[in-house]
Amino acid sequence: MKNILIPILVLIFLVGAGIAEALIVNNIFEDFIAETDKLIELAKNEELTQEQFEAYDSMWYDVREKCEFFLPHSDVYELNLRVSETKGYVQNKDFESCLVQLEVVKRLAMYVRHLAEPKLRHIL
Repeated sequence: MKNILIPILVLIFLVGAGIAEALIVNNIFEDFIAETDKLIELAKNEELTQEQFEAYDSMWYDVREKCEFFLPHSDVYELNLRVSETKGYVQNKDFESCLVQLEVVKRLAMYVRHLAEPKLRHIL
């Protein structure tokens, strides 16, 4: 009986941990993507200020700290580079380049969130 019970308990634990990871990553990125959408609109209207971007950058720092535990570092690193590049474009008021980078950040964040979903094709 013990030989069957222990593997079943381990399997239940692993499945539960996977579901918890997916929920946590989804919640973390849901707000970040929504804030990215707001900045995209501001950049389109050439109204994005350094102060607004600093708040976004601070949000990204919090997101990065939370998700580094769950996600591959290469994905987090790429997002970090894009956010950092965007900061320079905001400082120079290069709204066109800023808009492009923000769109990339949004797509990467959506992709990373998608990868955290517990689907068989993501596991294999």
